[in-house]
Amino acid sequence: MTRTFMFAGALACAGLTPAHADENEAATVEIVAKKLNEARNSLMPETGSTVYRFTQEDVTNLPLGEATPFNQLLLQAPGVAEDSFGQLHVRGDHANLQYRINGVIIPESISGFGQTLDTRFFDSVSLITGALPAQYGYRTAGVVDIHTKTGALNPGGTASLTVGSFATVNPSVEYGGTSGPVDYYVTGQYLYDQIGIENPSSSYYPIHDNTSQGKGFGYVSYLLSNN
Repeated sequence: MTRTFMFAGALACAGLTPAHADENEAATVEIVAKKLNEARNSLMPETGSTVYRFTQEDVTNLPLGEATPFNQLLLQAPGVAEDSFGQLHVRGDHANLQYRINGVIIPESISGFGQTLDTRFFDSVSLITGALPAQYGYRTAGVVDIHTKTGALNPGGTASLTVGSFATVNPSVEYGGTSGPVDYYVTGQYLYDQIGIENPSSSYYPIHDNTSQGKGFGYVSYLLSNN
């Protein structure tokens, strides 16, 4: 029996002077949100490395769409393999992957298990390999750089339900928006199935292999004045 739960949060600050008209305010928020993403990208140099980038459109085009497990998404990149426990190996290295969300390094305790992350809140994902600068630290088999959705660029909400074999049930919800200088985005999902890890026997139904997982993610950004 496997039970996992994850919650991640991020806080960013930048400059914005709210406009008086609603249309102008919406346009201003969207422009500032894009500028924030561009500034964040500059913190992740890619000189001398190879980058495989997946956009939100690439995720949507996969058979399971946003319900695709994170490991299955990264397996689309060359040189990536998966073991029986769902850990990823890049270029034959044993794990040694570094995960970042909006430039923030994920703690070492969960960095080896990509399946704890949910592709639903991804705006884009980049797998960086090769000759990496020293600032990336010791986990240099590959860097998984995740940029999340924001309320300014993904307003509104959706709800979905995915069902499948082995009693798979996967409901999920997401909602984002802006309120003045506040930009917010939240998502959550629940997963239950009877094949949590690879079946070690020849039987069709794995023994003691039920998994129950709850995952949540929240992003809040408060935009300060231009000064």
